[in-house]
Amino acid sequence: MVHRTFVKAFLRNLNKPLENITDSDVREFLSRYNGKSLYTYANALKVMKIFVGDFLKKKNIVESFRFPNIPYEMKKIPSREELKGFYSKLRTVKEKAMFKMFLTTGLRKSELLELKIGDIDLEKRMIRPFKSTRTKTQGLTFYTQGLCT
Repeated sequence: MVHRTFVKAFLRNLNKPLENITDSDVREFLSRYNGKSLYTYANALKVMKIFVGDFLKKKNIVESFRFPNIPYEMKKIPSREELKGFYSKLRTVKEKAMFKMFLTTGLRKSELLELKIGDIDLEKRMIRPFKSTRTKTQGLTFYTQGLCT
């Protein structure tokens, strides 16, 4: 839905028919996102390339625009001691079970929170999430014996 928001914002301030759009119109629109996060600017540009280039069939208008270089930032992976320290601070059995499940299955937070009892095969230690998402197809995942202790 973010894409629709960018298109609406672009059209709201466009005071001319779509067939008269120029690269200056796109540049002016994108200038609003200078100073915002690089990800926001990149998303706005992606939407403009799709909307103007593909939908309006005016690729020549957007082909010169380049995506910003977004530096890769290595994620900090907690040490075993940090994870144990965090686990020791959890108060309820539910919190501890959810933490272990999250840690050992590869499920996303939303998938974990949407799990139903019927999604879990206790005998085979297998989980079948109910639905697929745009970026992850539904599949089986397994949990370790240690999760049950």
